[in-house]
Amino acid sequence: MPTLTFDKKDLLNLIGRKIRDEELSHAISYLGTDLKRIEKDDIVVEIFPNRTDLLTIEGFARAIKAFLGIKTGIIDYKVNKSKEKIIIENNVKRVRPFIAGAIIRNIKVTDKIIKSLMQVQEKIHKTYGRNRRKVAIGIHDLKEIKFPLKYKAVHPTKISFIPLNETEEMNLEEILKKHPKGKDYAWILEDKEKYPILLDKDNQVVSFPPIINSSRTQVTEKTTDIFIEVTGEDENAVNKTLNILSTSLAMRGGKIYTIKVGKDETPNLKPTKMRFSTKYASEILGIELNEKKVKKLLKRMNLDYSNKKAIIPAYRTDILHPFDIVEDIAIAYGYDKIEGELPDISTIGEEDKEEKFSRKIIEMLIGFGLLETNTNNITNESEEKKAGFKGDLIQIKNSVTIGYTSLRKHILPSLMKVLSDNKHYDYPQNLFEINTVFYEDNDEETKVREEKDLGIVLCGKEEDFTKIKRIIDAIMRSINLNYQIEEHASETFIPGRAASIIINGEEIGFFGEVNPQVIENFQLDMPLVGAEIRISRLFKILNNKNK
Repeated sequence: MPTLTFDKKDLLNLIGRKIRDEELSHAISYLGTDLKRIEKDDIVVEIFPNRTDLLTIEGFARAIKAFLGIKTGIIDYKVNKSKEKIIIENNVKRVRPFIAGAIIRNIKVTDKIIKSLMQVQEKIHKTYGRNRRKVAIGIHDLKEIKFPLKYKAVHPTKISFIPLNETEEMNLEEILKKHPKGKDYAWILEDKEKYPILLDKDNQVVSFPPIINSSRTQVTEKTTDIFIEVTGEDENAVNKTLNILSTSLAMRGGKIYTIKVGKDETPNLKPTKMRFSTKYASEILGIELNEKKVKKLLKRMNLDYSNKKAIIPAYRTDILHPFDIVEDIAIAYGYDKIEGELPDISTIGEEDKEEKFSRKIIEMLIGFGLLETNTNNITNESEEKKAGFKGDLIQIKNSVTIGYTSLRKHILPSLMKVLSDNKHYDYPQNLFEINTVFYEDNDEETKVREEKDLGIVLCGKEEDFTKIKRIIDAIMRSINLNYQIEEHASETFIPGRAASIIINGEEIGFFGEVNPQVIENFQLDMPLVGAEIRISRLFKILNNKNK
């Protein structure tokens, strides 16, 4: 979770009331954030990645004010219309398709505000923005910009400008090779023939998204009017991010002005509505709720309720389903006030047969001296590629961190990452895990099929093909199944040193000596052998045999 440091005096000024440390600590903890510490001048908190609106000190103050009952409900942010435009050229839609913008006037920019803006940019980029691929933010001094702006794609060597924190002009290609930010984020544009650029009326560069702004438009303490631009690959995320920043600066006294972007006006700060049943919330939480109580509780979370609909502010990125509204009701009500109770169920529970089968294998592997692990079911494509696996993973539509964007298809990459994180321990390190993997399947209601896989890794100086095969042999003997092996070819293993596990003509797994390139990808220093077996499929084969 992102950790933020807020200026304590500034936070209290934004809240508009003196609050004792004990009361502030209670409110922060019960709001659903993790308070690390309150110091004399600073407050350090960890924010859950889904609450992007709390990454700004202004948004955090807004939430505290509502939770404490100082100012509750939906806040009406006045939005003024301007005549300014951003013209989007068609060629940029294939590169980085979405842009939104806003103007904030009459704001007194201080050193605290500049530091706050830098912090929130960094945190949004790393979390909600997926390391700038999904969303990237540019904040500029408006007086240096002439409208209308043009958002287009250009050849990397055709345009030059002085990027932020530099003194010499560079073209876009040079920025990706020489500028620190260019080198950090060049991967986002690595497969693009043209790069996105934002130009003003005089063809002066405003920004090179998602990489760097022009030094010419840098915000300073002399700035009074700000231009915000947000670009990305997800239109909803781009607009929500702009809403967060616009409302945050409005809380500093700034006046919000729209910009016409293509056919739309941004920012759009009109609240949205979601049909919501008080009965649904009562059943989930186990407490009696009526419309009056739900309205009061939601107002403490800066939401509202009317005509059987929840009213959601434009800056909330996390409310996607009625269950998310139930979560806000629970926070406002107080989790500590909800009493637990045993469910009234008359049936007798029984352990799932596949679980019993898995447990038998687990006990056997522990007997071999292997250590059981339990890793995340979500991953990202780079981890799978590092392990030599190819093929599209199932993407998580609204993931909030760059490290967890997909559902995994294999266990081995997760085990290799565990080894990579534990190189400081003695070898050999022999691990296994039985856990869930995911496949696309149109026959399933969710279009996703879940299965269990077994992954095994043996890492040490003396680990080889023979040792991993002995473990496979022992597993098959223990369940009384015969299997054959055939040569297995993949980038994960050394050619000629890997085998497929075949039962009744079907491949149900593979094992072998891991390719040195994969070992290097995970920065390991020892030979590595691994295996992966489709446990769900193995269980079905065994069941059919015993019928």
